[in-house]
Amino acid sequence: MAETCVRLLGGQSFYYSEEFDACNTQGLRFCFLQKSYEVAVTERRYHHAARLYLLNLLGATLFACKSGGHYTTIHWIGMLEHLDRVHEFAWGAIALATLYDQLGRSSRSATRQMSGYTSLLLAWAYEHFPDALVRRYQNRDYVETEPRACRWIESRTGHARLQERRVLFDEMTSADVIWTPYEAHRSVRPQDARALFSGYIRTPYEPAVRPHLPERVLWQFGSVQTVPRHPSVVMERSPSAEDVDAAFAAYEQYLVPEGVPATVGGQTSSNYMDWYSMVSHRFIIPDTKRAELSAVAALRRGVDLLEQSLEVDDAPSVDSVSRTLVDRALEVFRNLAGTQGVAFAAERLGVRARVRGRAGGRGGGGRRGRGGRRGRG
Repeated sequence: MAETCVRLLGGQSFYYSEEFDACNTQGLRFCFLQKSYEVAVTERRYHHAARLYLLNLLGATLFACKSGGHYTTIHWIGMLEHLDRVHEFAWGAIALATLYDQLGRSSRSATRQMSGYTSLLLAWAYEHFPDALVRRYQNRDYVETEPRACRWIESRTGHARLQERRVLFDEMTSADVIWTPYEAHRSVRPQDARALFSGYIRTPYEPAVRPHLPERVLWQFGSVQTVPRHPSVVMERSPSAEDVDAAFAAYEQYLVPEGVPATVGGQTSSNYMDWYSMVSHRFIIPDTKRAELSAVAALRRGVDLLEQSLEVDDAPSVDSVSRTLVDRALEVFRNLAGTQGVAFAAERLGVRARVRGRAGGRGGGGRRGRGGRRGRG
């Protein structure tokens, strides 16, 4: 791999060997890519510079790995060998296939992180899920002529805990989903016909072949959702990379009809939900744990809301009634929410101290900050 890097990116072999050792895999650090790009431009090695730029760009987006922005793996570097063909690649399909691949890997119980273009997944969630599941911050300067993902500003705070999020997913109904959020954007960017291509798409490495079956999500296209074909009807189980490329190039032959327009979002045929219940899982949480976890999630949300109201500086005076409400909420956790409730109550015992400090400290002692203690005396 080091020799391949020398041929495509320039430089000397031992530099890349050192990078592989630093990354503990066949990867290159972004700081190395950026410095190498500057050197290549200075030396007028423009083909090398172009590949280094694309490696940095794609490694931070479509092919992001689990390094936390430290480096990118380069098993896909062969895509950049012929720069005159880069514009011919279906980058959207590649990004989607990579995301499908990583979603499959991340569904395994031992997996704690995922790679791929997670910004695409997050933007999709912002568009389709209700506020209870994702906290959205809309970009007030956004206009429809911009890419749709620019509509949102990412936030790393205020998101629900894992168990609470699972409860919210299980409680969500089709009426809660925003099925067709892009209607206002279609006048600027019409729907690409290839979105209805039914077949297989692939990543540029291994290659990993993944099914792309829009007939399973017709309600996202504003149509009545019907029982889809079995995946084996669409194409053979493990098609070759050549077959996948040939089918996608002739995508017009594999388009799924949009179907009957839905009169309401999330509309299904009469037999769809019965079929779905047989082939999939309607709930994430097992029946034996649903009641307990639902109680935990509901009470957590209640305590969070109460705590937020007590944190507002211009809120009404916090008296003994408010302290009693907090004490009672924590006690309910102990009584109804089982061991998880006890653990969470212990975690939030500081709520009572904070409330008491606020109630008893008005007019004396300064507040150090959100959740901080007041000074004594």
